[in-house]
Amino acid sequence: MSIKKQLRFFNSKNGILNLEVNGLCYYSKYNPDRDIEKFLLPQLNSSKKRYIIFGLGLGYHAQKLLQLDSKEIVVFENDISLLQEVNKRVDLKQLFNSPRLKLITEWQNLKLSDVEDQIIILPTWYKTLDDMQMKEVFQSIIINRN
Repeated sequence: MSIKKQLRFFNSKNGILNLEVNGLCYYSKYNPDRDIEKFLLPQLNSSKKRYIIFGLGLGYHAQKLLQLDSKEIVVFENDISLLQEVNKRVDLKQLFNSPRLKLITEWQNLKLSDVEDQIIILPTWYKTLDDMQMKEVFQSIIINRN
């Protein structure tokens, strides 16, 4: 059972739409573009066949990754109410029209491979995850990557 998350949409200092979930910002309050690129560049991995992004936010990470690399991208977002609220403000159809991008919303539909997949966990998605069992799984992934 999912806990209702508090969402706030606002414009960053440079005018780009931003998202806050339970008081935590998905992106920089000043320059989301620069923040996203700085976060993604170290995670680009030529030895992997696809990227798995945990957390959609406003779709900015997925959009930037489409520009930075030519591999398949899977976005996992299990918060349907967040997806609905974001879709009211951002045209997600345009993002998901890319043949390289796929959205998965249920754990059981997610197939991961240590060998083929580069896992990217958006920090705010992880911090606002209310499934404690899954949070522990992701904590071990984060520790093993560092």
